[in-house]
Amino acid sequence: MEADEKIINMRNYSVHFKNWFIIIGVILVVIVAISLGNKRSKVKNKDLISNSIKNLDVETQFINSNKWLVVNPITGLKENYIFIGEGKGYNGPVKVLVLSDTNHVIKSVKILAQTETHSYFQQIFKTNFLGKLTGIKLSSVNNIDGVSGATKSSIGIITGINLAYLAGENIEFSENKKIQFGFLEILILILFALALINTRLRKKQYVRMVWWLSLFLSVIFLGFTYNQAITIARINSLLLGFWPSVYTELFVYILIIASISSIVFTGKNHYCHSICPFGASQELIGKLGKPKIRKPKNFKLLKRIQWSVTFFAIVIALFMYDPGLTEYEIYGGLFKLTATAAGFGLLIIIIISSLFIKKPWCRYLCPLDGFFKYLSIVRKEVIHLFK
Repeated sequence: MEADEKIINMRNYSVHFKNWFIIIGVILVVIVAISLGNKRSKVKNKDLISNSIKNLDVETQFINSNKWLVVNPITGLKENYIFIGEGKGYNGPVKVLVLSDTNHVIKSVKILAQTETHSYFQQIFKTNFLGKLTGIKLSSVNNIDGVSGATKSSIGIITGINLAYLAGENIEFSENKKIQFGFLEILILILFALALINTRLRKKQYVRMVWWLSLFLSVIFLGFTYNQAITIARINSLLLGFWPSVYTELFVYILIIASISSIVFTGKNHYCHSICPFGASQELIGKLGKPKIRKPKNFKLLKRIQWSVTFFAIVIALFMYDPGLTEYEIYGGLFKLTATAAGFGLLIIIIISSLFIKKPWCRYLCPLDGFFKYLSIVRKEVIHLFK
């Protein structure tokens, strides 16, 4: 009996040691990746502005860090102004260069740097958004509507132009510090409340009823209406310190904090189970077929591969200082018809597979599965440590 006890204790010790190795190792690698990425970004951006101005092949006079005067080399007369500024996109900063005439009418806009998801940002060029800004007064640029399918990116460009102009002209910028608490914030709170209520219900028919209500609300509003699922790009941007404004995007904080808190305090992943709009869409598609939970012989190995891919995708994005670089979710293809050809191809495969396999994307590919698994391991080991 004592020998058996020693074997069990050794096994438990081995498991806990492995988990702490994972926890500490992940934290250290992430910190190193962020640190190296930050250094790379500073080196890259150091000469970005000067090189961009040189590429315009004009003679300029420095006015301030956001404004340059373009002069005619022959007559010495003022010809144009160059303004450079930065706004917040979906994943992080969007740096823009604006060329205007001496009356502050926009002549052209150039994107110097951005960290947006490729398939979304392409909408900016497909709709000729930058061309539509030509001929508009810099002081009136905030009146321009964003691009459908790339709303945050286009707003980031507009904000960057506006901030460049205000800073260049030494005009004080006053941010609206009124918190916007609307339908989306209420919806997210309702979805998590339904998830918690469901854990207290005893009758199966009520549990199923509440769960399906959550799925429908998630797909319709969190998916198709707002397209606000948690993505690996969002996680990357938060790790890099690109935090959205709490005044205009409070829903991001509610969604992230509620998702993490549900694991920390209840040990259950409510987000993936009943709130994620893409997971919910797979459940709804599955009702058209007969999906089953399928676990191949090497299922554990497949899960480790899935988690490893997530980890390396995050590390690469942090090292390259580009949150959207390694985003491979296909949510935009379903909810906004915005994806690469490969993304649409994968989406079709997932939709068809959902008729036979229960939530195939979540089970085999989703990067969030690894992220939440890591949080579960941390919770488990912290509880064990205090015990």
